[in-house]
Amino acid sequence: MDWIKCITSRLLRAVRREVGMTLIEMVVAMVIFAIASTALISVLTSAATADGLARERTIALELAQQEIEYIHQLAYDDVGLQGGNPPGVVAATQTKEVAGLWYTLKVRIRWVNDPAQTAFPTGADYKQVRVTVTRNTDNTQLTRTYLYLSATGPSCGQACASIIVTTLDYALSTPLQNAQVSLYDSSEDALDVTDETGMVDFASMTPSATSGSQAYYDISASAGSSYQTLREETGPAAPGTSGAGPATAAHTQLNPSQTVSTTIHLYEPVKFNIQVNNSNGLPYTGTADIYIGENLPSLRSAQHFCWGTATGCTTNSTNGLFVATTLTDGFGSESILPGVPYTVEVVTPQGCTTNCTFAPVVAAQLSSSDGYPNTLSKLITVTLPATANVATPVACTITVTNSSGTHLSGARVDVDNNATGTGIIAPNIFLAGGVTGGGGTYTVYLPRQNGYSIMAHASSGAWALWLNPLIGGSTTSFNVPTTGSCTGTTVKVS
Repeated sequence: MDWIKCITSRLLRAVRREVGMTLIEMVVAMVIFAIASTALISVLTSAATADGLARERTIALELAQQEIEYIHQLAYDDVGLQGGNPPGVVAATQTKEVAGLWYTLKVRIRWVNDPAQTAFPTGADYKQVRVTVTRNTDNTQLTRTYLYLSATGPSCGQACASIIVTTLDYALSTPLQNAQVSLYDSSEDALDVTDETGMVDFASMTPSATSGSQAYYDISASAGSSYQTLREETGPAAPGTSGAGPATAAHTQLNPSQTVSTTIHLYEPVKFNIQVNNSNGLPYTGTADIYIGENLPSLRSAQHFCWGTATGCTTNSTNGLFVATTLTDGFGSESILPGVPYTVEVVTPQGCTTNCTFAPVVAAQLSSSDGYPNTLSKLITVTLPATANVATPVACTITVTNSSGTHLSGARVDVDNNATGTGIIAPNIFLAGGVTGGGGTYTVYLPRQNGYSIMAHASSGAWALWLNPLIGGSTTSFNVPTTGSCTGTTVKVS
């Protein structure tokens, strides 16, 4: 630092001599001042920031302690989130302003499964309360505190019951983390999110009533706006109010000390872009009947689509492309599922009763190998034969009855043919018939060949799989005779 002393000495001598400083001396002095000021400003800024953060953390800790004290004073049964798991009176999220700054308090309350060595396992031995405080400006966490509470009186003991819900992607069979699961019972509703295993445990639940609206717990799950729940695992339209059975994955009874484990499957709907081409590879521009469904037996939806100019038909826009996203039958609508092997059958022209063209059946499936869930559409190409291959399809009438012989209207009827070999014009046909009319009958036009099967499904939920029913006078197979008419058959559902 000798050079600094030198400059300082020269400055003092210049003052005594009342002479000015040189330009170089002025520049050097300004540089020295700038260096010193920069370091000083940095120190002051850091000190101010640290002081501000310390003050914010102190305020956050005070807010968290206030919330902890509030929860600690509650009755044990009230310690829970509003509509949460366990249920209670505590708000999950709050915002508060202190000294012009806004803070967010988030409370999480969980059951802790930590039984004594000889105690009856309930999954609800005590409660863990976690309070997290963040500042709103940048969502930085300022503090997190915990509180553990146990019941001061007798616990539910062996009367405790619990429902464990697991959410899985239907196509991948993988757990869905952070899926929102709701439990309804009209008086004891609860809401929680799944962990990394796709699971959530609703512990210390009140057993179901033996009758009335609280005889069942209803369960619903959601993994975001793009996911849907499997149709048969969807609860009642008004959950928590139906005391009627039967029990399903989303509608279950709970007995004292019972643990019910149930799985809810969700999926992202997919789309089939069905490209219908002539034998020369050019798009088909005419009309057709398109059947989309699964080979029997199946619980999945299936539908016959009219593609043409008739009333109610989808118009072929001359590019030969038919887009399918939803299948509707007598039991409601269902989006096309990933991982499910559907079949697509095209018959031209639409409403054909003579000189018909049956295209070879095409498999349609979008699975993980196609990129699901990142890819949600698939191109399905159907190529029509060059000429008609069925001269005259035969009208076969199918009657659906119950075990007492009463004709059932609104029953779903599916026709399937897995026969192969010589003389089989249209192998692997799937014809989703739809529903029976007022007389419990459904009429379907079929090529003259062997090996058909029929499935009937009553609106009450009963199934009847009729393999090789009596059609065409045969007692061993469902065959459409090579000549003459197709005699009717009756399918009974219990």
